[in-house]
Amino acid sequence: MIRPTAHPAPMTPPRRCPRAHGRGRGMTLVELSIGLVITSLVIGALGALWFAVADTWQRTSASQNLALTANQALVRLETTLKQSKYLCHFDAGSTDGSAASPASILIWKGDYWNSGGANTADGFVQVGELIVIEHDPSSKRIYLYQPISVAAMTATQRTAAATVWVWDDLRKGGTVSTFKKLDYVKKTVMCECVAGMLLNVQSTAATSRPLIEFTLTVSRPQGKLLVYGSAALRAASQQPS
Repeated sequence: MIRPTAHPAPMTPPRRCPRAHGRGRGMTLVELSIGLVITSLVIGALGALWFAVADTWQRTSASQNLALTANQALVRLETTLKQSKYLCHFDAGSTDGSAASPASILIWKGDYWNSGGANTADGFVQVGELIVIEHDPSSKRIYLYQPISVAAMTATQRTAAATVWVWDDLRKGGTVSTFKKLDYVKKTVMCECVAGMLLNVQSTAATSRPLIEFTLTVSRPQGKLLVYGSAALRAASQQPS
């Protein structure tokens, strides 16, 4: 006997929301105003944060530039002085550059020149073996005065550079000016942004290396920095011939 197949009951269609095809409700003026206020607060906070970061970066960069300038001046001075043999004359100068005589040093660089032009020590100070380090408060620079290379000198200049200057002349302050005016002496910038320079020479025993102390006032638009350095000459404190 075949039983009749049962048919499922018809499904009732889902009830649709009467607003399903309608437009959503827009934001009211109060809601828009609140959103704008919150957005403005967030943007203001971000702007303040970025301004603080930029200001800190600028201050840090300025401080680093000042420190780098000071370190560069110290290294150049220390290197030049440590390679030198004897200090002949110096003017102390001042930390603010107001001294009547700016800081300057007349140095016997080394005993490597004689009348024949060979690199042979003879115990005498030839003009070609001298250098001058001088501070110029007006330009805020430290200048280095030294003879040009022997190869670049004329025959007359080589003869003049081989002249021996005795100790009585070397210790005089006027010798610095005389040396700077020589036509075979070249002036170069050693350090920049130095508003003041003060020198001090420690008295030492004849068998010890003389110590030169220097205080520099480094000045840039971002501020000033007072730095201290020292250097011992490479030879004992023995007066040249």
